[in-house]
Amino acid sequence: MNNNNIDTTKPVYYAYYWHYGLRCVNEKGREMGSLMAFPTKKSRDEWVSDERYENGNLHREDIDSRVARRYMIHELENTSDWSRLLDIYDSPSGIEKYATTNQLKKAWIRMRDRMEV
Repeated sequence: MNNNNIDTTKPVYYAYYWHYGLRCVNEKGREMGSLMAFPTKKSRDEWVSDERYENGNLHREDIDSRVARRYMIHELENTSDWSRLLDIYDSPSGIEKYATTNQLKKAWIRMRDRMEV
């Protein structure tokens, strides 16, 4: 999904694509997938419902902003955007507790846009 269509000033609707099937985590307990952002609930719901089974597994799931926030933090770790947030909040736990969802959303979209180039 192209995140250039996401207006960071408006609500965003999230989904998660699980690379190896729903709830599959790595040996460290981290989710193995990609966070997706959609400009409308309808576009998110259509993407999720367009699911097809692969080897008996589902891979797409709609999630709320609270869960998306955790996934954003995981995907931002060890990026330049994470370093900027650390400059503001001093520690990873400070980011988790005090960074606004909008700050995380903007940083995450910047990171994803750089990856798509």
